[in-house]
Amino acid sequence: MKAQLTKSSTIEQWTYWTEMNSIKLFQNLEGEIRFGPGYFSVKSEPLLHDFDGKTFGDWFFHYKDGIFLQQWDSTKSPHSSLLYFDTVGLTIIELKTQIPSVIWEMEVLEENQLQLNCDTGYKILELRIELGIELGTSD
Repeated sequence: MKAQLTKSSTIEQWTYWTEMNSIKLFQNLEGEIRFGPGYFSVKSEPLLHDFDGKTFGDWFFHYKDGIFLQQWDSTKSPHSSLLYFDTVGLTIIELKTQIPSVIWEMEVLEENQLQLNCDTGYKILELRIELGIELGTSD
């Protein structure tokens, strides 16, 4: 009896991730850092092309009418960007880039003032975020 090997195809497995204001986000595992976190493609329902071609960590934080997201700048080094997805205006605002960490915690300090705590493995970076009326300003 002969066994025949066939080339396997990759099937995208989109899983529910989070939801706000009737906008659903789904994630698809792209890969994992050895002994570290996974990274994902993201798509929305209804479909918004702002997520196309970008890589995200599995961290998110709901605040008011939006979702903070962690976009990975690289899978070779721990650099990422903090995004705010406005689920009402359907826009994504880049608040901070080149953050040298992918292990994050968000803390609400007071109205429209938050602090992103980023563990670099050596120290905890504390990044203050002050959201303006239009959610576009940050320190």
